[in-house]
Amino acid sequence: MKKSIKVISTLLICILSMSTSVFAAGKLPKEASDTKINIYINNEMQNIPEEMGRAYFDKTTNRVMVPARYISENLGATIQFYTRKENNKNGIFIGNVYGVIELDIGSNVATISSADNSNVEKKELDAPAILYDARTYVPLRFISEAMNMEVDWKDNTVYIKGATTGSKKQREELKKSISNGDAMKEDSKDSVNEDSKSDANTVSSNNSKNDSEDVKIEGSLF
Repeated sequence: MKKSIKVISTLLICILSMSTSVFAAGKLPKEASDTKINIYINNEMQNIPEEMGRAYFDKTTNRVMVPARYISENLGATIQFYTRKENNKNGIFIGNVYGVIELDIGSNVATISSADNSNVEKKELDAPAILYDARTYVPLRFISEAMNMEVDWKDNTVYIKGATTGSKKQREELKKSISNGDAMKEDSKDSVNEDSKSDANTVSSNNSKNDSEDVKIEGSLF
């Protein structure tokens, strides 16, 4: 009898430990509502891996927030983390064949640049990007529309439509830009690890007009 009780107690402890781990992995900010958010990209439902975070509805801003890395990569973009040398502010570059979004964590303003640098503009965000539980979350509508996607919202479901890859000509131009990779300062290049150099070069053409000497590229952390 005592042996059975001991076994049951051990099993309960294991179950509770597993539950705690799962809860920690899916931890969200206190502003997150309990509403389940569904996301479709070109009619394909998205299932965000637990280790990358979860989509949630922010009750204070009325905006859907998503893990930055997941949404960027699934919209055909690369993502790069940076730290500004002058003030140690962290931020992200999100780049695809259409251009680059530069966004400081906690800021309500983003810089959006066209792929050929011919157009650079500041835009106000629906909600600032945040860093929570070692993950970066961004407003879904803003990021999607900045990447030339159409966004619709209905019954707690977000529908995103548009091309997640560019034309052949745009891909060739991006490839050329990546191959050149000469806009980054040497000290910035040295700070990029081998696994993330391609991501850093993707946004290198944008760095020349965004004070690259003041931005330290850290690698694709998010």
